[in-house]
Amino acid sequence: MQSTSQFKGWRAAEARQRTGDSVLGGLRSGHLVESGGLIYPVLHAPNRIALVEKCTLAEAFQKYVLGDPELLTQIKRAQDVERPEKYVDGNRFAFGARGYCLGPHGRRVWPVAFEGRNLGNFHHHDLQTAVGFLAEPSPPEDIAVADVLIDRFGALMTMLRTGEIEAEGHPADSGHSKMILRTIWSSGEFYFDGNTGDVFEVNDLAEGSNDWLAKRWVGAVLRRGQAITTASQILTGAPAPRPVDIDEVTNQFISIFWFKRRSGSP
Repeated sequence: MQSTSQFKGWRAAEARQRTGDSVLGGLRSGHLVESGGLIYPVLHAPNRIALVEKCTLAEAFQKYVLGDPELLTQIKRAQDVERPEKYVDGNRFAFGARGYCLGPHGRRVWPVAFEGRNLGNFHHHDLQTAVGFLAEPSPPEDIAVADVLIDRFGALMTMLRTGEIEAEGHPADSGHSKMILRTIWSSGEFYFDGNTGDVFEVNDLAEGSNDWLAKRWVGAVLRRGQAITTASQILTGAPAPRPVDIDEVTNQFISIFWFKRRSGSP
């Protein structure tokens, strides 16, 4: 996966090859961006923060990850290839059509710490699976799909982890603030629903497969990161940010305390 700072953009010919000649459609629909004579997927675009802020997590995920033109093109190419019967799986690309991948216990959630995890059930060199080291890899057409999925998914998670954008949601209980801490987007204990934007934590008190996840935030919404906003205000001479809300800061410290306690961090 390329980081957003390493992504160089595509020339027109490469963009057409990657997106199946849907460049103009992607530009008109806002799935692609032109900047400096190059074409970018939104999550790698120089102005990605302005495009993503104020989206809900579900909207950004559905439009800029699952709706990415290159990903949809690779899925179509993979579906059009004749393959041995052992590779025929009607649900292979369900994550694209239905907006979810099946997590543990069949839950329709996505792991925020996707590295070494199974996104879309591909046998991919970057994704750990339980099939064993003697299992045959997925066909190359499927790997091409996985490459794009990993890249776009990772780009969105990177924006959240680095603080380019922040997420807040309605707390499902009184132990959390509205703001979702950046550290959560790197934790293997958290998942999110790609259709609703709800964020879940692994439930240490689970009694079975039905309650292994506990909802922590409802309907996460994205906004420009505070550090990015402050830097922009300094450069432009814009008004200072609003005064600190002591209650909000207190709630954030409470969230940090409970998160570290659950994860065993010092």
